[in-house]
Amino acid sequence: MPKRFIIILLIILLTSCASPLETPASIPSTESNPITESSEWWHTAIFYEIFVRSFYDTDSARRHRRFQRHHPKLGYLESLGITAIWLMPIHPSPSYHGYDVINYYAVNADYGTMDDFKNLLNEAHKRNIHIIIDLVINHTSSEHPWFKDANINPDSSYRDFYVWDNESGVGNWHQGQNGYYYGYFGAHARLKLHQPRCNYCHA
Repeated sequence: MPKRFIIILLIILLTSCASPLETPASIPSTESNPITESSEWWHTAIFYEIFVRSFYDTDSARRHRRFQRHHPKLGYLESLGITAIWLMPIHPSPSYHGYDVINYYAVNADYGTMDDFKNLLNEAHKRNIHIIIDLVINHTSSEHPWFKDANINPDSSYRDFYVWDNESGVGNWHQGQNGYYYGYFGAHARLKLHQPRCNYCHA
């Protein structure tokens, strides 16, 4: 009996000292890798939006050459940690806000010349500040040459740039010379006739 007990005890001791069984390798996850952040600069940029007409100086008598007047403030914006500037519309426009564009290939004369704008870009880039502009391309001014021609000429090559109908619809439809055109800002009567909507199918 004592001999059998000793043998059993030895077996227990030996098995307890043996190395444990290796754990099986984990099964690889079938889930896709998580989306990593893009390295594009705008994902980490700190933006500052500027209404060009009144930034830094609201005096309308000194509103001309605004691009030049922004230069001294670039250092200040840099000191705030700003790494990108978003300029509100800078193209020629009959409205103070600039969201009804007349010419996409020019800058508003109140703000300066194209060279003034390029100089502003260069000065900003020296400080590692990016500049983007508010480009309004889903509608134009009713003073834009495209719309003026399309409004008086049903066969105009620009006619399909805009949304037209023979009858007035509900909402922002306005009487043109050859039909009704669709325009934005139904809640702002002063503005809605100035921004004909472009037809996305032909833009």
